Amino acid sequence: RPDLPKGQRIVAFGDVHGDITALRAFLVTAGILDPRSSIEEPVWCGGTTICVQTGDVLDRGDDELACFRLLATLARQAHDAGGQLLLLYGNHESLNAAGLFQYANPGGNVEFERTIGQGIDYNYGSNRWRLQFAGNQPSRWASFEPGGLLSETCWGICS
Repeated sequence: RPDLPKGQRIVAFGDVHGDITALRAFLVTAGILDPRSSIEEPVWCGGTTICVQTGDVLDRGDDELACFRLLATLARQAHDAGGQLLLLYGNHESLNAAGLFQYANPGGNVEFERTIGQGIDYNYGSNRWRLQFAGNQPSRWASFEPGGLLSETCWGICS
């Protein structure tokens, strides 16, 4: 049982599933995102609030990485303000780590391709790295496979 100060504010939510509009609406309603701020430049206004995101940021929506960026930015700001934004690993994150992308939206795959895949192509000077994934969403795989680009990084930043 955590030892929390009397009156400590705690909010929790889950199942974002790549819906940036719903995520923003929740964060504003919860009083932890300044409603005057944008998704691109969010501002934490939750003070010492502890916010727990209970998993499933991924799949079913088109803005999964945008949701991660928003949450990661707020997590850093929350820490600086004495609050916390904690992201838990949900079953959809586990599915992606295992290479099971049946719940991913085509638009979400495009977001991964545009944001991750094209950058890897550029850095390697080739798209040959994709061959190892046998056509199974290489940009998504490269992000979430064990040791992948986002497999530990986001969770370390966001928690």
